[in-house]
Amino acid sequence: MKKHIFVDIDTQNDFILNNGALTAKAEEIIPALGRLTDFARENGIPILSSQDTHIHDDPEFRHFPPHCVKGTSGYEKAASTILPDALKIGIKNEGIDWKSKIAEHGQLIFEKNNLDIFTNPNFENIVHDSDADQFVVY
Repeated sequence: MKKHIFVDIDTQNDFILNNGALTAKAEEIIPALGRLTDFARENGIPILSSQDTHIHDDPEFRHFPPHCVKGTSGYEKAASTILPDALKIGIKNEGIDWKSKIAEHGQLIFEKNNLDIFTNPNFENIVHDSDADQFVVY
């Protein structure tokens, strides 16, 4: 049987909600995102998520409007994309025992302050160390 990992990229209010700071006007996909999350939970499929994370005067705001500022509602992930026991992994948290953490929490949320999820050093380690046959990215 194939082993899957779901990869949830930046399903945050500033990107999804119609009034978000950098919206794709994608509110209509929220129910589908919820179904993916529920399917993963019900079938024991780990979820690796990213969360764009910025400070108020982030240098990225020279190129993009302010968005996903930590502590704001736009920073928050769509509620339907979060498991109850999800664990947030900061950008500088290196060397975590991810296998025990994913088994305990079901979902790891990786903060990042760049377009690329691999800027969180923990993410690359997990992808290379996993025994997944397929990654389902959304």
